[in-house]
Amino acid sequence: MDSYDSSLGTYLSQTPGFSAILLSESAPTSYGQPQPSILLNTANVKGYVIGESSSPVSYSSGAEIIGPSTPSSETIDPTRILTQSQPNQPQYLENLPVSATPISINLSGSQTMTLGSPTATYPTPYSVGSTTLSNSAVLSIKGPVILVVNGNLSISGNAQIMIATTNPTSGGGPNVSLEMHVAGGSMNIDGGGIVNSTLSPERLLIMGTGSSLGALEVGTTTPFYGVMDFPSNSLTLSGSPQIYGSIVAGSITFAGDQSSPSIHYDVHLQSAAPLLSSSPGFSGPVFNAFRSSSQGTTGTLPVTIGNVVEVAAP
Repeated sequence: MDSYDSSLGTYLSQTPGFSAILLSESAPTSYGQPQPSILLNTANVKGYVIGESSSPVSYSSGAEIIGPSTPSSETIDPTRILTQSQPNQPQYLENLPVSATPISINLSGSQTMTLGSPTATYPTPYSVGSTTLSNSAVLSIKGPVILVVNGNLSISGNAQIMIATTNPTSGGGPNVSLEMHVAGGSMNIDGGGIVNSTLSPERLLIMGTGSSLGALEVGTTTPFYGVMDFPSNSLTLSGSPQIYGSIVAGSITFAGDQSSPSIHYDVHLQSAAPLLSSSPGFSGPVFNAFRSSSQGTTGTLPVTIGNVVEVAAP
């Protein structure tokens, strides 16, 4: 785990930072005694680890928790292990569109389907039931789109969702983005996964705040540039996923004996200067996916983990 700033370019174009945050709100006990909230085996964290209990983290000899000033001889920097009675991971209400155009997405073979207008400054909301992409099918996102999935979501084979770049010559537009709400059923994003051609995590959000969702799984080898937010549900990441952005879930499992995930937290998700031209300050899609009871449907809220932000050393 490490961090970078997508507003400065791609991950590979800059020196990885030390602002990743691994946070757990659980406070497990055994025989009445507090247990570590986070168990690290051979994880390497360039950033902070935050837990609830008096001893929030346990780790093996292969683990690293370091910052830019950590001595090279030190693999665990104690200043990077934080204990909080209430870790700062707020849960916001989900802001679903008031109305959405009902469509059907069941693509197979080499079928393609296009959603969104490249010139749109406000998203087009769609409502679908169970959604399936298989074989070599492609769902192409050309503009700002909200997709509310009321059934199961499945991507398999070589099928994929393709988010265009912002360059009009490639068919996209300045506000191209995808906000996908998993409102019911299960989710399996395998196969070709979701290709976010903008490489900007703020332009892709997959979320579901309902507590009765089915199994949620992501097992694609396609790098994921975006945000996943499932605060009340378990999320399984299969294989060795490459994540650029952030993940929030009730629990997260990295499955597979040879699983070797890499998570690159995008600090720009906390920025007051979003990349999207129409956003009023929320570093995410042009619409407001989150709201609070005090702010109503117009509140702009960050997709962030914790309140610890550190600018990476050059």
